[in-house]
Amino acid sequence: MARPKRLRHRVPVKLRHHWKLVALCGAFLAAYWGCSAATPSART
Repeated sequence: MARPKRLRHRVPVKLRHHWKLVALCGAFLAAYWGCSAATPSART
């Protein structure tokens, strides 16, 4: 039985080179959504 390919080989090269920027953007968006969900909306 052949070994499954590693996840690293499935990720595009550009994403592999810039993973820190992608992770930073993801963390920022998660924090933004978390903060906006925690505060009451002023548009009601």
